[in-house]
Order: sequence, then structure tokens, then C-alpha cells
Amino acid sequence: MRRAAKQWTQLCGRVLLVLVIAVLLEYLSVHYNHRYNLAGNLKYELSERTKKIIHSLNHKLTIIHFGPRNKPQTDLMRKMLDLYVECSHKVSYRIVDPERNPMLAKRYKVGPTERVTIVLYNGKKERVIVDSERDLTNAILRLSTGKIKVYFLKRDGEYDPFKVDTIYTRVLDLLEDENYVVKPLNWSGKKYIPKDADLIIVWRPKKQFSKEELEMLYSYFQRGGKLLFMLEPFTMSSLNLLFDKFHVEIKDDIVVDKASRLIGGDMFMPIISEDMYGKDVIVNTLTMPVMIPMVRPIYVKEAHPNGYKVEVFLKTSPYSWTVTKEMYDKWEFDYKKGMSKKGPLPIGVSICGDGNKKGRIVIVGSADFVTNPYIDTPGLDNADLFMNIVEWLCRGENLIAQRPAPKKFKYRPLREEERKMLLYLVIFLPLMVLCIGAILYLRLKRARI
Repeated sequence: MRRAAKQWTQLCGRVLLVLVIAVLLEYLSVHYNHRYNLAGNLKYELSERTKKIIHSLNHKLTIIHFGPRNKPQTDLMRKMLDLYVECSHKVSYRIVDPERNPMLAKRYKVGPTERVTIVLYNGKKERVIVDSERDLTNAILRLSTGKIKVYFLKRDGEYDPFKVDTIYTRVLDLLEDENYVVKPLNWSGKKYIPKDADLIIVWRPKKQFSKEELEMLYSYFQRGGKLLFMLEPFTMSSLNLLFDKFHVEIKDDIVVDKASRLIGGDMFMPIISEDMYGKDVIVNTLTMPVMIPMVRPIYVKEAHPNGYKVEVFLKTSPYSWTVTKEMYDKWEFDYKKGMSKKGPLPIGVSICGDGNKKGRIVIVGSADFVTNPYIDTPGLDNADLFMNIVEWLCRGENLIAQRPAPKKFKYRPLREEERKMLLYLVIFLPLMVLCIGAILYLRLKRARI
């Protein structure tokens, strides 16, 4: 009896131990779930930027997707929303068929055949058509962050990016998608800086700045304002009166890089590849090259000014050099000793105040790299470079990360030969292995008898 009781006690203890281990593993798998992407791309996981935005949420986020049930697009949407839920316990979602749930569809004004996503956060609502991760992430960003007002400085006789036929429409769209309110700042008459200006972009200036205008920009910077200068070659030498305060200088020259011809480009279109990016937060998340056409170098003196941190975040290749305006006018583009400077040449500089000086400045030697053709060119990270610059100026370093790809989720039905192969690998092959194993087991059992 004692022996039997001891055996039963040991058995119950083992069963209890197994149950405790199973419950513990289940708890850990639910609360500390982590996915490992072995595919080497972002197809099966969220981008780092999306993860940062989701982790920064302070309230519950609810996503209601209206779409027909048992449709490929709805299944793809469900898989994508599962990734958002796995990223944070603050995110939840529902898939609703508007034909089967007419009352809920009527509440959110969704038609019976519409495919719409409603995002709810902290009492606010966003209605969006989601075709990719970027669409949904931008909608969450618009709800979770306040409006940031970006002003484009406009003076008489200078380029206006707000024209209907402008080649900068994509830039304005990108800014608005990420919750930036874009407005013009007209200095044709009275010169002033709005109190609600979070960022002022000096865009392709051609006219010389007066001392009064430069003093206004510098005072705005000292109050914690953010400035982005996007320049062109051979213009705006008066800006040196402002740049000298930070030991930065621009000259009348332009960058030439014949290596661009190897990929079918022009010598005035330097290409900065991903292996040339530094550790600066503005560029260290870029995964593809950027093309910076018609760019001027920005020279930084070795001694940094007191109270400010000056960093070069973008440089050309070692095979580049500068061409002065005099050489350019004579159509002379070869390197000339004493007149040209060899690369790598700085073309992007960031200035950040220390201590009580909270202002920030970014100077880029080109404005053409964000025109519609370059932003929409596959294989270039021009759009992410520009948005990272704006992000660093307005929101800081916290949300700078690799952005979601704009690629849409697509459904492709299996071909006939793919269906047969899937049927063979998933059903027939395992069934055949099971049958062979059963036959061998029965034969061995008979042989023992």
C-alpha cells in the first residue's frame, strides 16, 4: 500500500509539474511574444518606424476594418492587423462585413460594398482606405500626435512650390500624410514669422537676403525655432552672414561626379550609396542610395562654435570634385588644381543648439533631389532622406526609423501546377510517410510475436 501510494504521489507530482510548465510557457508566449524574420525583408513584419509609433501610444487604439468576408483583400488585411496587435497590447481590431453588420456600417457611414478602415484613438476618429502598411501607420500618427505647422518661405520672384503645375507636389503630399500642416510664408510685403511656426523651409532662394531678414531668422532660431535651407549652386552668398555664426560657409561652386555615368546618370547628379552613410540618425536608417542633382558643397570649419553642435550627415564620394562658377560658365568640368576641391565633399549639415539653445538648422546643398521624378524613382531613398530631415527638426530622434514600404498588399491566386505541388507536399507526401511507418511498425510487431 505504501509503495502504491508513493507511486501515485510521484505520478501526481509529475503531472502537476507538467501542467505548471505548460501554463508558464503559455503565459510567456502570450505576454512576451517575439517573431523572428528569417526572410530577410519586411514582408512578414512591421517596419521599425511603425513599431516605434505603436510603442509610443498612451491610449487604447481600436481599428475597425469594413470589408467583404472571405475575400483575399480582407484576409491580407487581417494578417497585417495581426502584426499590429502582436506589437502592442494597446491595439485591437475588428473585421466587419458591412452587408452582415448594417447597423455598425451605418454608424460609421460605410456603404455595403465599401472597403474602409476606421481608426479610433483617444476620442478621435480617422477614416482611411488602407492599401499598405504606410497608409495605416500614417493614420495612427495623425491621431496620436499634434499638428506640426511647416511654412515654406516665399519672396518676390522666387519659386513657389504651391503652384498647381509644380514639380514638388509629392513633397507636399508626404508632409501632409505624416500630420504636417503645410503653409506658405509670404514675405512679399510685411515680413514676419508666425508664432505657431514649428519649421520654416527656405526653399531654393534666389534673391539676396537683407540683414533684417537674416536677423529675423536668427532670432527665430534662438527662440528654439527650426530652419531648413535647401539651396542651389551659384546663389545666395548673403546667407554666409548667418552661416558664419555656426562656422559654416557656402561658395560659388557645384559638385561634379563622373561615377554617376556608370549607372546612366549625369555628372551633375552625385549618388551617395548606403555604404557611404555615416552614423548620424538622419541617414543611418536609409537602406538604398540617394541621388542629389545640382548640389553645392557646404564647407564646415574644424572649430565648432560655442554652444552649438555642427555635424555633416551627407557626403559625396571620394571620386567627386568641385567646379567653380567661372569654370562652369566656360563649360570646363575637369578637375583643376588650385580651383577645384576633391571629395568627399559635405553636402548636408545639421546644427543643433546645446543647453538652453534648443533651435535646430539643416542645410542641404540641393533642392532638386525632392522633385517628383527623384522621389518616385524606385531604388532611391530620396523621399525618406527628406522626411528624416524634417522629422529630426520637428520631432527629434525618437521616431526616426526605416519607414514602411509604399508597396501595396497584393493577392495572387495559385496557378494549377502550384496547386498540385501544394497538394502533394501538404497531403500526399505526409500521408505516404505515415502509411510506410504504419506498415513497418506492424511488420516489426508480427516478427516479434
